Amino acid sequence: MTAAATLTTQDIALRRSQLDEAFVEMYSNLPPDVRQELRMQTVRVGSAGACMVGSVPIVLFNRVVNLGVGMPGTPEQVDELVALYRAEGLPFMVQLSPIAAPDSLPTWLEARGVVRKDSWAIFTRDLGPPRK
Repeated sequence: MTAAATLTTQDIALRRSQLDEAFVEMYSNLPPDVRQELRMQTVRVGSAGACMVGSVPIVLFNRVVNLGVGMPGTPEQVDELVALYRAEGLPFMVQLSPIAAPDSLPTWLEARGVVRKDSWAIFTRDLGPPRK
């Protein structure tokens, strides 16, 4: 059995959360003049990282990652995150992980007008040569 075949949904989700964390760090570590010109900011709310680019009203650049990963999210955190983007007048998305807790997070988001739209697929494979 290959290493990729032994990965669980939780393993993949944890690795994805690390990539999302790197995304937040990338935003945070851009030069201050770039951040200012693009109106970029990152905000931590519990385990969540909120990334905002005020000059680019596209959800891919304005998103919340890792809400409820590593520690349960709360209704207050959801309120704070939604308020951040609404105050800036930015469209945004919340990328919920399959391991996000508690299970009521989607309901809390929907109650605040954040609706489910699309899902992202993650493909995995082992490090061997491609299959034919």
